[in-house]
Amino acid sequence: MARDRSSASRARIMETIGEFVVDGGRAPSQRELELASDILRQLLREAEMSVRRKLAERLATEPAAPAALLVQLANDAAEVARPVLLESFVLRDADLLEIIEHQTLQHRLAISMRRQVSEEVTASLVEAGETEVARALLDNPGARFSHASFEKLVEKSRQERQLQEPLIHRVDLDPALATRMYAWVSEALRRYIVRHFDVDPELLDAAVRDSLESAAAEQRREQSAPSSLTPALDEAYAEDPGVLINLLRAGEVGLFEAMFARITGLQPRLARRAVYEPGGRALAVACRASGIEKPIFAAIFLLARRARPGDKTVDPRELPSVLAFFDSLDASTAKRTLDHLKTAADRRFAN
Repeated sequence: MARDRSSASRARIMETIGEFVVDGGRAPSQRELELASDILRQLLREAEMSVRRKLAERLATEPAAPAALLVQLANDAAEVARPVLLESFVLRDADLLEIIEHQTLQHRLAISMRRQVSEEVTASLVEAGETEVARALLDNPGARFSHASFEKLVEKSRQERQLQEPLIHRVDLDPALATRMYAWVSEALRRYIVRHFDVDPELLDAAVRDSLESAAAEQRREQSAPSSLTPALDEAYAEDPGVLINLLRAGEVGLFEAMFARITGLQPRLARRAVYEPGGRALAVACRASGIEKPIFAAIFLLARRARPGDKTVDPRELPSVLAFFDSLDASTAKRTLDHLKTAADRRFAN
């Protein structure tokens, strides 16, 4: 067979030597295993993908398979490497870390779905910054996370909504991090946090304010409103606050955001965060403090959900909940909260 250089002959050689490697009845010596592994590694360079994949599938679950051979297969094309990356416990963390750094997204996805993923490997996968990989890790009960890895994913979930639910449902998530997420997750996930995490309800409400302050910390000094906001619009609002609703209905989202920022006195980025924050409590505080009546607030809440980037769905339970919160606010409390946000933002700008 060795003299016949056809692909069929090479495939038969690989199959024969592969069976020798995993044949428990023969009990080959260590030297024999090393020789067989060397032959297979050389043949792999010329073998067709289907042959390499078949060998990878055969060796993936073999605890006595030669480590060097498995490392070579794990660094092969993703289609070949996948069974080894998913199943082989012969691979060490050092091997996996090398693959994470130098191979493809598909390799990292396979590693993230292993039955056991150590904290060190998880940290490297999280550091890669790929949402698909992070989601696979969070869905994997065998993945172990350090506190630092969880912190990175919690911050990432501010923008990546698909990470929020699997994060909240991790039984090993620190309640303090769940409390932090309360500020930007959906109303349904907020209810889950309240039911399943031992946290102080006052801390949960404070998380909304903290989220707004963090937005202020991220932005640089901006003009309070763009030049496109004309005096005519200011006059129109003075006569009828419903002009905010008209702007949203007309699709003039930019003008709406600029006018809302001017009315509330918030910096533009902070005002946008208040408008689109899940749950609507920040919007309720800003409207109540600025003298915007309940019917206009309710219309802004619903229309802004349709104008926000990404998910435009509205939980049917959100509106009654946020209206009840709006009713519970008195104007003076809302104004103090809003003033606190403005002061915090100005102080950070000054620094």
